[in-house]
Amino acid sequence: MNEQSLEPVREVTVDFYGDEIPTALVVIDEDGRQVVYVPVRPLVEYLGLSWSGQWERIKRDAVLSEIVQGVRVTRTPEEGGTQVMLCLPLDYINGFLFGINANRVKPELRDRLITYQRECYQVLSAAFLDPAAAVERLRALYRQKGYSDRWIDSRLRSISVRNELTEEWKQRGVEKDAEFAVLTAVISRGTFGVSPREHKDLKGLKQQNLRDHMTNEELVFTMLGELATTRIARRDDAQGFDQNEKAAEEGGELAGDARRDFELQTGAPVLSSRNFLKQPEAQESLPLDEPDEQSDEDDEKD
Repeated sequence: MNEQSLEPVREVTVDFYGDEIPTALVVIDEDGRQVVYVPVRPLVEYLGLSWSGQWERIKRDAVLSEIVQGVRVTRTPEEGGTQVMLCLPLDYINGFLFGINANRVKPELRDRLITYQRECYQVLSAAFLDPAAAVERLRALYRQKGYSDRWIDSRLRSISVRNELTEEWKQRGVEKDAEFAVLTAVISRGTFGVSPREHKDLKGLKQQNLRDHMTNEELVFTMLGELATTRIARRDDAQGFDQNEKAAEEGGELAGDARRDFELQTGAPVLSSRNFLKQPEAQESLPLDEPDEQSDEDDEKD
């Protein structure tokens, strides 16, 4: 490994089934040769694996140990806004992932690992080099999993709204990992009366991505809460965590008021225990007039 860290000329954060994966484009020689690098640790952590164990595996590998490289990536805005992360060139990411034996990880992580092994390289590559192609690739992946076009449209819009919000937070001095999670929980409680963790528990989810198991209605009000938070942060020029937390509270409250009015008019709660673990999502499996067991009164407990 080259001991000198590289400086990226462009960075892109890719939403991969709800996991935010950073990538960095680096010019590595005088001829202008460009290489896309992907930090390895976020991938490992999203898979629920031990970073120390995977780092040892990289160091033992004759190929990966030679090409792993430190790159200054905007992971958290500390000390100049960047930190050096150990990265692999995009072309080698699949090789690294396929070196992880899916049969040796915990059963609840197996499907997630297989998804990464099958699709991660294509999605990362398309997103960095052609964002439009990445959207179509993601649409195709959801269709293969049995999701309806109506749901897919909502899910893709939710990704766009989420990305707009996280970009706003980064520009306003919010630290990317822990504080993003706290602010997201604030919006969720205001919108639904439950945290994302409680929402997952209601649906019986463990390692699965919550938003991939939301109904259309849940996605719509999630988007409303996050869109409102973005607009309020801009209106107030919110800076730092405390001011953005206030914006998140207001955004969540706005979405929560809209949800309660929607429920009053339709006679059915938005918060749902439905998930798509056993049955693929389809329009006919999510009738709008079928009430869920969770009541609005339960929503207000948290």
